[in-house]
Amino acid sequence: MKNTDIHRLLSRYYETWAGINAAYDRIAARCGVTSNVLYLLDTLYCAEAPMTQSEIGARLGLPKQTVASMVSTLERRGYAVREVAKDDHRRRHVLLTDEGRAYAKPLSETVCAFEQAAFERMEPDERLALVETSEKLQKALNTVLDSAQN
Repeated sequence: MKNTDIHRLLSRYYETWAGINAAYDRIAARCGVTSNVLYLLDTLYCAEAPMTQSEIGARLGLPKQTVASMVSTLERRGYAVREVAKDDHRRRHVLLTDEGRAYAKPLSETVCAFEQAAFERMEPDERLALVETSEKLQKALNTVLDSAQN
């Protein structure tokens, strides 16, 4: 494949990625929050185990300062607390309060319904191919980055 072909495909990919982000921005705006706050609330609401700010940042691809600022805002509103981890007193978990869970629930359900409706517009094999190809791209990008460090 020629470089120009790769550049055209990458351009289409970037436009698609930006369009997906814009769709999430629109759903967040309908919910009255930013997309980052929507992602944070959804992550905390759906978390199977308590998470630290670092774990949240890694999951969402956000800088520590951004996560800390958003968590502080949620704390001021009574939606979240930071608690010392029982197994390691150096770690602090971010947890939703009961009020925070009540606030996050309809937002999380809205995101889930939005994503499910979008996925239902695709054939099952297309959904699987999308996820598997995205995973393959993620691994390839990290392999390239890792090999560039050596």
